[in-house]
Amino acid sequence: MASTHDRANEENGRPSVSVVTPTYNRASFLPRVWQSLKAQTERNFEWIIVDDGSTDNTPEVVEQLQKEDTRIRYIRFTANKGVNFARAKGTEESRASYLVFLDSDDTLYDSHTLAVMLGEIRSTPDDIGAVAFIAVNEQGRPRAFLERERMVLGYEEIVCEEKARGEFIMICKKDYLTAAPWSPYQGLECLHLWARARYFRTLFIRRPGIICYSDAGDRLTGAASVIRRANSMAEGYLKLVADHEEVWKRCCPCQQGRYLFYAGMYFALAGQTKRAITCTLQSLRHKGPWLKSMALLAACLVPHRIRRLLFILWTCLDRG
Repeated sequence: MASTHDRANEENGRPSVSVVTPTYNRASFLPRVWQSLKAQTERNFEWIIVDDGSTDNTPEVVEQLQKEDTRIRYIRFTANKGVNFARAKGTEESRASYLVFLDSDDTLYDSHTLAVMLGEIRSTPDDIGAVAFIAVNEQGRPRAFLERERMVLGYEEIVCEEKARGEFIMICKKDYLTAAPWSPYQGLECLHLWARARYFRTLFIRRPGIICYSDAGDRLTGAASVIRRANSMAEGYLKLVADHEEVWKRCCPCQQGRYLFYAGMYFALAGQTKRAITCTLQSLRHKGPWLKSMALLAACLVPHRIRRLLFILWTCLDRG
């Protein structure tokens, strides 16, 4: 049942939920996203497309979609600023009380997804800031683990990732989104999600909310993108360690080792060999993944150019 605030918004012509989609050079995928949105049984939504400096025909594709439906809004950056900046802009421009972030290469799970999301979050108490639903791949296989069908988790449980981990799609209250700033680093969504978990609990539900597709780019392009973002990713992982090591040491010691390993891996890809070795040795001291850490130390012995080529080769051959 909608709250009094929700009903007032609807009476004022405001949407019940804003779906924010950051996009960069993925014009061909936007019609698929729109097909999943316009099929929703929940009709009172707005779709905010934030174009993060695309150089393809995204403006023309969006223009055609807007001719079809007035619920589509378009914000365009003249230069690429990163997905977190785009999400922050979408949050700022949103006219609804609740937000869903839907990437341009994904779709909602079925035609009832938005309605189910709204029903769940409207029934939550004030201390719950978001409701998370699991992601599945094109074959319907879960891309997330959840210990039970429904779980309300707080900060310590979320950062330890023992009861819930993997990929989720969330419907969020605006107060939740403004409780902590968006991360300046490339990727690493957990940086701002875990910061917000200090202020709000999250309800996790083992119901699919999103389908993640594998056709959004070839593996070579994906590997090159990872290499370009490697230094920012490494610094982001060190920020995670600094922010959460106290609770990790107390509740889940292996987490510190795991995230130090990730920092070392990205520093190795970025060509910062000394920092890669330092992080990897620290990872081993904190019970990080032993075999992977030894392989990473071995990789640090080869030139950076060869290291990157090996990573690209591994990515292209990986079928997992």
